[in-house]
Amino acid sequence: MISSNQASSHPSCEFLSKCPVWGKFQTNSKLFWIKQYCEGSKQVSCARKKLVLENAEVPANLLPNGDFLD
Repeated sequence: MISSNQASSHPSCEFLSKCPVWGKFQTNSKLFWIKQYCEGSKQVSCARKKLVLENAEVPANLLPNGDFLD
């Protein structure tokens, strides 16, 4: 789990610790996505978070930007 105390002016997404998509990534690429979408200014545009908040099913391979992993 990534700490909200790291260099970020945004609090961590409340769903970060339970988000299953991060298990599909290696550390370096995972950290890039997390900094952008889970701890950064793009949190409000996270496709996964939007679906969770709508109580909709979130595809396991959905990326925060709305793209899908192959």
